[in-house]
Amino acid sequence: MLSYLSKLSMREKWIVIAAVLVVGVLSIHSLVIEPYQQNFGRVTDAIDQAKIDLLWMQSEVKRLPSSSATKKNVSFNGSLANLINQAVASQKLNTYLTQMTPMGESEIRIRYSAIDFNQLITFIATLKERGLIIKDLRINSTSDIATVDSTVVFIKPA
Repeated sequence: MLSYLSKLSMREKWIVIAAVLVVGVLSIHSLVIEPYQQNFGRVTDAIDQAKIDLLWMQSEVKRLPSSSATKKNVSFNGSLANLINQAVASQKLNTYLTQMTPMGESEIRIRYSAIDFNQLITFIATLKERGLIIKDLRINSTSDIATVDSTVVFIKPA
């Protein structure tokens, strides 16, 4: 490469140097700066949406029952899995149920896929009325605006 450059006139060397600088600047812009700006825009949009969601959730908290409400005793015979199976069958949610994993005698994890959000909330409310406690609840949106994927862990109080 150096032998090639040594054969060039001074004017041609300056043209090659200018071309290398232009290619370098354009490469840095297209490989570093532009992806950074695009990701920054995506992250900013995600933060804005999260703030909107948080405001909505905070406004909905007022509709939840207070923690001082009387707690009901769990009233069912059989295992926790049987109670969940009965609730799933009575609300016709079998097609959405992807996994039900008992974790000991008093805890169970339930996973739903592409379930209608309102049906999920109704299901959870039904089991809360029976006295079960929610240990963990994860809800993720799907491509369809009305459905969600969820994981719920219920505990049978002692």
